[in-house]
Amino acid sequence: AEQPERMAAQALEAAGQPVVAATAPASALPAAFDLRDVGSRNFVTPVRDQGNCGSSVAFGILAALETTAAYTRGAPGLNLDLSEAHLFHGHARERGYTAAAWPEDLFDDSATKGVTFEDYFPYQDNGSGSPNPDWPNRLAKAAGVTDLTGNPAAIKQHIFGYGAVAACLVVRDDFFHYQRGVYRASTTEGTGGHCVALVG
Repeated sequence: AEQPERMAAQALEAAGQPVVAATAPASALPAAFDLRDVGSRNFVTPVRDQGNCGSSVAFGILAALETTAAYTRGAPGLNLDLSEAHLFHGHARERGYTAAAWPEDLFDDSATKGVTFEDYFPYQDNGSGSPNPDWPNRLAKAAGVTDLTGNPAAIKQHIFGYGAVAACLVVRDDFFHYQRGVYRASTTEGTGGHCVALVG
């Protein structure tokens, strides 16, 4: 019950901590940071629509990977568009998932098997289509995966030093009425889960 307040306090206390990542724009964590505006440069890939499918985990993971690739290379607007269909309708299905998937498994697949590009397996929310047979010759792999669960200071360090972080949340009934600002649950009634990319 006290987890949100405890994590918020840890996140606020992180400002000013030293940063060791070579790709970070400064040597200490700022009070606020947004990958959409780093010295007037936007490193975040466009928001995409998962449609009527429980594939948000693929969208959150690939948004984090695409944004991280652009940020660590200092290349805003990097033309990297990975295939959510390949990650969800391919790799997740191979693991036996049909309606959702665990992020850890798909991060592992992103690092070990790799993910092809959107033009090699365009996303359809109904799962139709298949990857170009040449996909093993045109893919990207995550260089590594770090679990930052429950550590707001480490999440801030990672975003500032390397780029976006995939995060999952329990969807409460009131989430469907959310419009803007910081979401705070006002009910305990849950309806499932959702995955996003944290960019600041």
